[in-house]
Parts: sequence; structure tokens; C-alpha cells
Amino acid sequence: MAFAVAAQVLAIGFLVMAPVTLLRVLRTQRALRSSERRAHPELFRAERDQVGSAAGEYCSRLTLLGVPLVHWRFAAPDEGQPPVVGWFAGGDRAYGLVFAWGGVAVAPISVGAVSAGLFTIGTCSFGVFSLGTVAFGWLAVGCASVGYNAYSWLSALGWDTAQSGGFGVASRAVEASVGFAQHVNDAPARAILANPSVEQHLMVVISVLTVLSMVPLIYYFRAVRRRMG
Repeated sequence: MAFAVAAQVLAIGFLVMAPVTLLRVLRTQRALRSSERRAHPELFRAERDQVGSAAGEYCSRLTLLGVPLVHWRFAAPDEGQPPVVGWFAGGDRAYGLVFAWGGVAVAPISVGAVSAGLFTIGTCSFGVFSLGTVAFGWLAVGCASVGYNAYSWLSALGWDTAQSGGFGVASRAVEASVGFAQHVNDAPARAILANPSVEQHLMVVISVLTVLSMVPLIYYFRAVRRRMG
């Protein structure tokens, strides 16, 4: 029980600390870049180093409801520069009305180091359907997961059910190496958790999201090479 509790505390602690730490790191990086620009302006004369330049940022002329259709940032931002916002957004801090990709990504469909939205993939992921190293959501899948229904390789904390290769804690049913619930690794637990159609659909959704998450990654790195040199 002590190890199971410790595993949940570590997972929840990571969910709290990761976004806070990343935002502080990104803020510090912006401050450092601005400080370097003031101390050594001769190093920032290239077009790609100008704030808002076309080489370092792309914002489509086409807008919908006053929001750019596509907005991507390729260069490192300076202090005071706002997050990237668009229907499809990408950058260090990206907020999308449909899709976002970046360090911190917030959108209905989001992929990032820290991601939040409806369908999310990330190192630290918050979503209704959440896939991540540490995932939080109604349906959470990851190395460690916290959710209404939680699935994990190491530690799962579920309000209703949990499945894990390590520790599993839930109120109703658990299948895990070490589990705590009303039903643990017994026939009722297997009956509650066994749903082939749900598992099949879950794998399809995870596979599609994982493949799609690679598309902006490939595009981003190719764009950085082309624009930034």
C-alpha cells in the first residue's frame, strides 16, 4: 500500500509541477534572449533574428472569425512576445482553436511537452482522451495515468476502473500486478474491464493520433532548417 500511494503521489506531483516548471523555463529563455539582444545587438542583425520576421514566424493572411487560420513560430521568442494563436498553431506556447503543437499546447487536439484539450498527446497530458508519459483525463493512457478510467504501464489511478502493469488503484475494478479496489484481478474485475470493442476502438484512436502527431513535428523541423539555416 505504501508503494502504491507513493506511485500515485509522484504521478500527481508530476502533473502539477511539469506545467509550472516548463512555463518558468520558457519565460527564462525569453528573458535570456532579450538580454543577449540588448548586450550584443550585432549578433541579431540577420532577418531570422528580427522580432516578427517572416523567416522566424508564419501567420496566414486568411482568417476566420478574426483568428489566423495558421500561425507558427519557428524562431526563439523574445521577452514580451505573446503566445502563438490560430486555428492551427505551433510554437513554444501555442493556442489553437482546432489544433496546437509546441512546448505548451492548448487546443481541442493538442500535441506538446505539456498538452491540454479534448484529444491530447504529450509528456504531461491533460484531456478528455489523454495519451502521455503522465496522462490525466476521463480516459487516460500512459506510463502513469490518472483518470476516470486509467490505463498504464507503471501506475494507474482511476476513479472507476484501472489497468496497469504495476500499481492500480480504483474504486470499482482493477487489473494490475498490485491492485486496490472493490474487485482486483478477479472474475468481476475482468468482466467489468473486458470490452473488446472499446479496446479495439481505443487502439485505433491512439494509433491515428500518434501518426498524426508526427506530421507537425516533421513539418516544423523542415521549416526550421529552411527558414533559420
